[in-house]
Amino acid sequence: MTALRSMLPPLHSLIAFEAAARKMNFTKAGSELNVSQAAISRQIRVLEDDLGVKLFHRSPTGLKLSPEGSRLFAAVNDSLVDIAEACTDLRRVVKPTSVTITASISFSIFWLASLLSDLRARYPTIDIRLVMNDPFVSPDVGNCDIAIRYGTGNWRGWRAFQLFGEEIIPVCTPEMKERFRGQLNTPTDLLALPLLWLDMTDPGGLDWRTWFRDLGIYADIPPSGAQFNNYAVMIEVARAGHGICLALRSLVQRLLDAGALTEAVPVGVRTPRAYYMALPEERIESRSTSIVVSWLKEEAAKSAKAMEQHWSPNFEG
Repeated sequence: MTALRSMLPPLHSLIAFEAAARKMNFTKAGSELNVSQAAISRQIRVLEDDLGVKLFHRSPTGLKLSPEGSRLFAAVNDSLVDIAEACTDLRRVVKPTSVTITASISFSIFWLASLLSDLRARYPTIDIRLVMNDPFVSPDVGNCDIAIRYGTGNWRGWRAFQLFGEEIIPVCTPEMKERFRGQLNTPTDLLALPLLWLDMTDPGGLDWRTWFRDLGIYADIPPSGAQFNNYAVMIEVARAGHGICLALRSLVQRLLDAGALTEAVPVGVRTPRAYYMALPEERIESRSTSIVVSWLKEEAAKSAKAMEQHWSPNFEG
């Protein structure tokens, strides 16, 4: 086996070559394998360097296989077809395939967890391994197939897809809003009420001073009252009726729909940050990962549509 491994080029480069040779287009091959055109080009270059031959020629009409490329394509295509057919047969009896997702505790609790039963029902052969970490860490932290992060979507070496737009809104229980009825009409009215603070080094806009400033309110606001370093805990304290907190609409929309929370005042700040699904640029997705990626996009589109019906007056953060 050691001798065979030493004779073979990197397997990822062979898979990339097979797709590129079949499509005769690096961009289309990348789309099929869910990697960038540049990643396909790099894999072809790795393969050509390993073999010491040119596999493609460019012409005015597009790509063409060299004689060496045609010979390799015939061998690789036949071999991969045989392997694919054998794997299809084996999948009927092997254990479920695992897909690792990393996400923040808050995103996992308030958005993802409630949907996993649907994924399990639709794709019972796929196991999900959910690893929870800080929402602001790089997707590179931990070995994962899919990383869900809050930010601007710019992470080197990762392809990011925005799941939904984001709005920061003040929320409390319906009972608290009723208790202060007549006193809650504008954002400024919140200054006299018990505010819950998120104490984090990078709160992503979930800071009362930032939120008020984005609305053009520059009052002196000392961080009085309860402070938390965990978003999920702060939301639970708000649900218990102990104050008003700032929340990401994407993570509380279900609580708003269920009546567990309500908007303290109907004013929100749209933020350029959002939750993104990030995929390793150089990694070719497994079949199971591709299924989960499509499922996440589908569920995110439903959430985005539901949230857009509730956007507050257009205050841009």
